Amino acid sequence: MGFSGKKLLLLGFIVVLMVVIPLTVYLVQQQQKLKVGAQQASSLSFTVTQGSQATISKPTDPASFDVMLDPSTNQVSFVKLVINYDITKLKAITFTPDTTNFPSTLQTADLGTTTGKATITLSVGQSANNIITGSPPRKVATISFNALSTATAGTTQISFDRDPTSGTQVLSVGTGDQFNENVLANTTPATITIAQGAVGGTSATQTSTASCTSLNADKGTTGTVPFPVTLTAIGSATGTNTISKVTFNWGDGPTQDFTTGGGIGTNSVNFPNPHTYNNAGTFVATVIFTDNSGVASVVGACTKTFTLTAAAASSSPTPTPTPTPAAGTGTGATGGPVTTQIVTVATPAPTPIPTVAPATTSLPGTKGGLPAPGPGDKIVSFGGFGILSVIIGALLLFGL
Repeated sequence: MGFSGKKLLLLGFIVVLMVVIPLTVYLVQQQQKLKVGAQQASSLSFTVTQGSQATISKPTDPASFDVMLDPSTNQVSFVKLVINYDITKLKAITFTPDTTNFPSTLQTADLGTTTGKATITLSVGQSANNIITGSPPRKVATISFNALSTATAGTTQISFDRDPTSGTQVLSVGTGDQFNENVLANTTPATITIAQGAVGGTSATQTSTASCTSLNADKGTTGTVPFPVTLTAIGSATGTNTISKVTFNWGDGPTQDFTTGGGIGTNSVNFPNPHTYNNAGTFVATVIFTDNSGVASVVGACTKTFTLTAAAASSSPTPTPTPTPAAGTGTGATGGPVTTQIVTVATPAPTPIPTVAPATTSLPGTKGGLPAPGPGDKIVSFGGFGILSVIIGALLLFGL
């Protein structure tokens, strides 16, 4: 049986549809995958900055490291460093950003002397010219450690905290990268060797030269929320030492570290700090001073306890009825008796307010309040149309 021109045309049309439809679906799916997933390509590592090896040979000879970032194919704009170390062996003494590559400090360094987690958060700033991409690796920050007097000779490791919610983060502004999606792929830890001669260095129980002498509030310590209050911390450092940081812990959230203002950087500090308590309860506010050697003052020397209650719920006041004098007799203007009549006024019952049914509003991009069809719905519709076209074409082909 020969094929006419019409049959050949329909047959070719069917073949084209059978090839184009699966190919189109595949390409759209690949495009969706590229848009959904960020490419994790960046890596962080440590580079020794003093000596040929990370060895602490004496108490005054710290081990220092440059934190290096290799962005690879990412376009890095933000880095949060969280570095773990053993606080029974090491003491972080400095943690400074590289302002050439990361000129904006979003969160000042926390040495983590009590937690073993040194943190700092940095950004390239507002200029797109500062985006970190390509090679070679760039320096992010420098961190230095001393050995504790309680440490034993041997080795210990420092590493990048990879906790998905609170650990190290690297964010990229690449076209395939999602906002706030961590693109950090790999990290490399470092090892520090503590020599026998380094034992006896900075002690874990070293006394701070800084002390908090008083903590004053601008109002009482009881009230209802919201409760705004300003605390003023007063303290000083001994001798020629200075106070480098004031830490406020209000007892209802994260701590606040201040490294400038109020006399910080000098021998004497008078530092005011406002805060608003929004929740009822009992809260203990604490202030700690840190001296220029990085040692904190005694915990609990400056505290204030606030006892706060929720504000009473407001309600409409009940009207007070006007008292009616008791019936009696008296002398009127004409000398006759005066009769007092008691009148009872009925209180009207409240009229209920009719409840209005909420109107159904369709948001832009929706139909009747339902979400608008997404790319997957379009693909399914297109595939269904193609299958229907193939069936119709086949019927026409064999019907001619």
